[in-house]
Amino acid sequence: MPTVTKNPILSSETLDRSNWYYIPGQTQDHTDTTFQPRNSFGDVDGETENLITFWNSGSTTEKMLSYQNALEGNVTITFKIMRGGGGSSQPTYNVKLANNSISQVFHLSSYDWNPSGTVTIQKSSTGYTKTDSWTTEHTITKTDISNTGWTTITQTINLSNEYLAIRQPTTDNAGGWVITDIEISYNVSSSVDRTPEVMRGFMLPYPVNVNSMLWDSESSFTEQNPRAGIAESNQEGMNILTSGTMETNPLITIETARAGGVNLESGKGASFYWRETGDVTNYGYDVPVTIQGYEQILESNTLTKDYNYPNAVFTVNGNLIIATAEKAVSPFGLTLTTIQGSSTHTTDINVDTSLPTIDYYPALTNLSNGNVLLAFWKSFNSTDTCQVITYISRDEGITWAKSNDEALDISIDISTATGFTPKRLFLASNENQVLLIGRAQKNAAATNREGIIQAASSNMAASFKVLSSGYTGTTNLVPIGLFVQDEKFRLATIRNSNSCVLYDIEHAFINVSYIGAFIDTTIYSDDIDIAVFSSGLMTQGEEAHCFKDENNHIYAIFSDTGNNDSKFMRLSTDGNTFSYTHGKVLFSDVVYMYDSTSTTTNLDYMTGISYHGKNILICNIKSSTTTYDDSVYFIHLGGYTNITLPGTTTVQAPINDTLGYYNSWLPFDPPGTASTFSKTGAGTETIDDGKMRINSNVEYSVSPTSTLTEGYLIRTVLQPIGNQGATTSLERGIKLRLLDVSNMYIVQLRISKNTLIVRDVNGSTDMGTYAFGNNVKIEIIISMRGSSIFVYVNKHGSPSKAKRFDLVNESDTTITSASPTGSNEIAWGQFVTDALMNTDFFEFHYTSGSEYSNMLTSSSDFLGRTFSPFGTYIYINDDLKICTQDTPTYQSDTWDIERTADYPIEKIFFQESSSMVTYWRSQAVSSGSVAENFIAIKLDEGFTTGTNQSIGSDIICFHLEGINFKNFNIEYYNSSTSSWVILKTVDSTEGLTGSFTRENSMVIPGGTSSNPFWMNFNEFVGCIAELDDGAGNVVQREIEFNTSGTFSNVDSKRPEIKLINATSSDPSSGTLRILPKKISIVCSLNGIKAIAWAIRITAQETKDKYFTISNFSFGQVFVFSPQYGRGRSITFEPNVEIFQSEDGTMKPKKKGNAKRIIRVSWADGIDTNFLYNDIENLDYFISSSTSGSQAISTWSDIPISMKGIYDYVAGEKPIVYLPYIIKSTSSSTDIRIINTDEKHLLGLIDGNLTYDNILGDESENEVLRVASVIIREIV
Repeated sequence: MPTVTKNPILSSETLDRSNWYYIPGQTQDHTDTTFQPRNSFGDVDGETENLITFWNSGSTTEKMLSYQNALEGNVTITFKIMRGGGGSSQPTYNVKLANNSISQVFHLSSYDWNPSGTVTIQKSSTGYTKTDSWTTEHTITKTDISNTGWTTITQTINLSNEYLAIRQPTTDNAGGWVITDIEISYNVSSSVDRTPEVMRGFMLPYPVNVNSMLWDSESSFTEQNPRAGIAESNQEGMNILTSGTMETNPLITIETARAGGVNLESGKGASFYWRETGDVTNYGYDVPVTIQGYEQILESNTLTKDYNYPNAVFTVNGNLIIATAEKAVSPFGLTLTTIQGSSTHTTDINVDTSLPTIDYYPALTNLSNGNVLLAFWKSFNSTDTCQVITYISRDEGITWAKSNDEALDISIDISTATGFTPKRLFLASNENQVLLIGRAQKNAAATNREGIIQAASSNMAASFKVLSSGYTGTTNLVPIGLFVQDEKFRLATIRNSNSCVLYDIEHAFINVSYIGAFIDTTIYSDDIDIAVFSSGLMTQGEEAHCFKDENNHIYAIFSDTGNNDSKFMRLSTDGNTFSYTHGKVLFSDVVYMYDSTSTTTNLDYMTGISYHGKNILICNIKSSTTTYDDSVYFIHLGGYTNITLPGTTTVQAPINDTLGYYNSWLPFDPPGTASTFSKTGAGTETIDDGKMRINSNVEYSVSPTSTLTEGYLIRTVLQPIGNQGATTSLERGIKLRLLDVSNMYIVQLRISKNTLIVRDVNGSTDMGTYAFGNNVKIEIIISMRGSSIFVYVNKHGSPSKAKRFDLVNESDTTITSASPTGSNEIAWGQFVTDALMNTDFFEFHYTSGSEYSNMLTSSSDFLGRTFSPFGTYIYINDDLKICTQDTPTYQSDTWDIERTADYPIEKIFFQESSSMVTYWRSQAVSSGSVAENFIAIKLDEGFTTGTNQSIGSDIICFHLEGINFKNFNIEYYNSSTSSWVILKTVDSTEGLTGSFTRENSMVIPGGTSSNPFWMNFNEFVGCIAELDDGAGNVVQREIEFNTSGTFSNVDSKRPEIKLINATSSDPSSGTLRILPKKISIVCSLNGIKAIAWAIRITAQETKDKYFTISNFSFGQVFVFSPQYGRGRSITFEPNVEIFQSEDGTMKPKKKGNAKRIIRVSWADGIDTNFLYNDIENLDYFISSSTSGSQAISTWSDIPISMKGIYDYVAGEKPIVYLPYIIKSTSSSTDIRIINTDEKHLLGLIDGNLTYDNILGDESENEVLRVASVIIREIV
């Protein structure tokens, strides 16, 4: 290297022969030692050691002389050159020198360069050899140099870590030449690299604002037990309270749609929309009075399995449990089906081996202690009695245990002469009381044979006292619903063919025999019969049901027994006054929830509950053409959607005044079997698995009565199957015709395997196109009135979730008119004969005529959901629920609900969690690998694009504590390429592996290791030992303690490791890998900059079945320059308190983990003279010799910089003490993995900073001593 002085100078390079490269064979080196710069050619004694000659020997071989060290800056090369001859006849030595003379020749003949010959000065960024890539900076031609004397060449070139050469190319190969007196000069800095082999320093945490710098859109991490955070109000006024979980979305925004107070009783209180993170789409609410979805949940086969009398409960934590009776084949009993998110758990309870006398009629309810109660009838034929058997689930329906096989204190008489036949069973729980109500039919002839069995429990359903074993009273009493409202039991009963009332029962032990004294509320009393009684028994209308939803509204669904048992609804928002739905007042105006055209095609045995923000009817069906009567179906009523049905009079209408679909087909029987639709075509219809598949030409049509100003409202769900179906004509889809005496509008929805086109037939134009993908179920809503049409499509996900529709014909909603012919028509199906074309239809609903008074237009004109009062929580999304406090609210008020969790991601940041015993946890798995988690952090909350940036130094550190995983990546986001780049794939067990043998729970070295490692006593307590036998048996066990020694088969002391919960099936030998609890990754960046940094925990199995981190810190490494010397001490401080009794007995109590206290100082003093003089040429440290590496610290700045560090961390930000950072000598060592205790420590700087003057003057030439810097470990 050049001679270093304190000021930049023009300095000559000592031309050591070892620094130069030249191509042998064509070059004659006239020395065995060094080149010596000289000012003349030759000398008096004929020495030629300062010369190199290049000769030709008739070939075109390239000639080259290059400097082997890369250079930086403006470099000047000066040399003397003379051209000569060449050829095969030249002498062995090309240069002959005449003693005592300056004349010379290359040989005795007259050879010379060819006219086009050149010598070039070139540079290369890849290396100094012939095969590297070279760029010409200067060309020397034949006429530039002499063949009789020396020509001096001087050239300045700008180099950036590049190499320099003098070369003669293979083309235009001139001939022989000689060169001497080479001099390289360049500007030299006086700064000196003083980097030691091992450095020490602090990692200083990069300032991270958790709320704004955690890059949510790029991150993909999960949190264990996610739950709703506090609803942050963006204005004064009403507060929103939250409960439940938020699995999917990290942020939900609630916005007021209709201003006012919270008044559920009127149904006209303030209402709201909600939207997801970063989305402008609001979700409104279809009120639960019309069918908005249909699913087959359990499919029966009467030969092998059936699911009768479904009853259901929605648990506190969001599981849906369905209980059904099994009477198809022995053994007979019940089936419990629990839907838990995307998982389904099934439990069969076998009760009888022979067909029982009475049906089981299962009932479910939530108990106040969080358990779920199941009860059902059990007959005993030998004694003509029956009992109630109860089961309890303590895990919300996953497992069940019998709690009492004779739950009633007396058995129920079921004999023919004097007994009753038990029917439908109801349960309700209020605090510790549980009320059981059963429908009972008197077996003997009587005027009123419909009665009630009542039993009550005050011990959380452990046992029941029978209060009534079949009370009939002076009128029939048919229970259809039981629930708790306003802290009292409420029992809905049908009393006669056109009357249903709601009784208030203050507590479970009030006998229903006093029912005449109960407060009753009329649910229904009108001219239409809802029940048919014969011989004192109810024979029609038994499927009626009454229930309360999460809004505290009450719904009662009845059959119009005079109209094919079509279903209609009555509802109450205040619990006292009931009305019809859809704005109807008189029964003569009533529209049906399900308009049946046959008593043999219908809903049967309904149970209503609130589920995911909507109401659902869980039911059996009646079918005249299939064997699926005893299957279980979900009928979805209402729910969240971005396209809602409008009110009949106003946009934000009350709950009982909205539009609906009043003509419905569900796949119980083919549409052609009912009178609503006419079937044409010779194709086939097959009903299976909750859908109807049509093959080839099958078309269904109806001619509704409607005017242009009334129009149609249609909803259907379908799925194209296979590859058939075009959009150039109507092959599959929907055909609509609407006309009056003057105008006719025809629209076709043409549906191929993956595309829907809205076609204006009269105008011969496509009004909109929508691509939905192959084999995708789609839901379509059509609003057509006059010359306008709006078509919406939802790529059908689960009907239990919020629906999101896209408008297909957004830019074209006006239909072309034509002269009217024919009549109004709604037609759907497959319109061509094609044996390969199939379509699955799931639903078809429509409304027409005067019932359709408000056009469904755009997503901005839709209904919100009514806010709920304090204490009444309603579902939003995932399992998030809200209620309100302190009204009123005003339109456009908003609240932001941010997700948190029991183990949230915020726990990894010190400012949120300062303890290393609190953790972030990912979501757990039951088995196999935990899914990948990616945690990305922006360097600046305002920049996710633009210029990449540094984080303060060319050496940085990532520190993780409390980890339980082995593999992860350090990645950075390169804004230039808009991509994530892996800096390092980390194996946390690096350097901590070896062969082992297991002796019960003790692990010892099992052989000589290629990479033996030392472990201190108890260093790895709480860490994880992975045992791998190499044959696929890999287990992870926690380490209880370890002894010290070298983990290898050595003669010196070997360590032993004690495992927790080791088993005999664990590998007995193989490879041991120790997963540390903490790890630091120290990275030499060598100029790398980024917009963001991240850790990617790759998918892998863990001992705990989830990932954990208790702390994640990253930032620049401040390297001490100079290093501290003799001033380091370590104190180990156990967190133990000792109690001493009067007799001297001592009792220690461990209060927490022990900690280390580190003290470092610069007791010898630091000369700061350099900082106040030549600041442009300060000495420095670098962390790597790799190209691009930058200085990372300045010599002698410790006193001043330490003051800044104290100010930066302010005693509250954690630093990582790094006493062992090895200088990297190659790119392979630029990333250092530190995973042993003594080489890193997360801690807080404690105490004061003091530095003392030893000698010298302030701000000029002081020598300062830095007193102890104290770091307390964080545990």
